[in-house]
Amino acid sequence: MADEVKTIRIDPVVEAEPVPEKEPVKKQKTTEPKFSKEQLKKSKRYADAVDIVSAILLDGKEYTLDEVDALIHEFNKKEIKTC
Repeated sequence: MADEVKTIRIDPVVEAEPVPEKEPVKKQKTTEPKFSKEQLKKSKRYADAVDIVSAILLDGKEYTLDEVDALIHEFNKKEIKTC
């Protein structure tokens, strides 16, 4: 076998253009529906806690379901005072 010379092709290095920085994606805030005290008192969700809802929520203010759940939870954690 004779010595064969193999040629290797080397492509020139092409510099890539810098990738432009992306603007941060703005997350759309999903607004939870809010309900009045009267709407919440009439709801099936709070049928067992209608007295608590009546006592702890303010007239004229609107609440999300998560807010009401948190308020009821805090109310139920309070210690009962006896006379």
